[in-house]
Amino acid sequence: GPTWDTDHMRRYRARLAFQILDLDGLPALFDTVFARPMRLADGDPGYEAAFAMARIGSPAVNEAIRRRLAAALRDPDPAVRRNACLAVVAGNPCRAEEAAQLAVLTRDPAAAVRAAAVRATMFATTDEDVILPAVTERLNDEHAAIRRLAAESLRVRGTKAVSALPALQAAVNTEPSLPRGSADIDDVYRRCTSPERMKDAYREAIRAIAPAASTP
Repeated sequence: GPTWDTDHMRRYRARLAFQILDLDGLPALFDTVFARPMRLADGDPGYEAAFAMARIGSPAVNEAIRRRLAAALRDPDPAVRRNACLAVVAGNPCRAEEAAQLAVLTRDPAAAVRAAAVRATMFATTDEDVILPAVTERLNDEHAAIRRLAAESLRVRGTKAVSALPALQAAVNTEPSLPRGSADIDDVYRRCTSPERMKDAYREAIRAIAPAASTP
């Protein structure tokens, strides 16, 4: 393209091209989404592909995406499971069945998968009876980044997460005694997991869920 064109504009035009291709473009997007560990950052090939995939929007494409992600969320390879979770974060369809599988993945043996699954629950609100207990449980995860993601997922649910209030209030007091875990399993919160910042995240969640509730 012209030398004065920007990366942002080229990506925008590429997304428009995939909208025109519709189903014919999906295989290339799927290949890119699962080719390597995804980073939630502009310019990352996997994230850009997942973002483009989510914006095609036709019913046939949405159904094909749901089927592919449903299989990927159950893949034996943790890298595939993680990328499938992050594809939901990029805006791809997530029905009640996939939301239930996200709840399962919040307990995955791989910490990176748990982090991605908890992040994806912020965008999956179709089965709260299954999602809420799973996210609340992660307030005790061995990795601070996952605990912070759990607090954020509860915060965005607002009053729907009222059942998590006792766990959040307890988390404020227990956080300093919990392990920090790896600093590299999540791209956003790796530098925001000190005990004081963690307690602030819990308090913000409590205020979002019940403004009048007492905050430790």
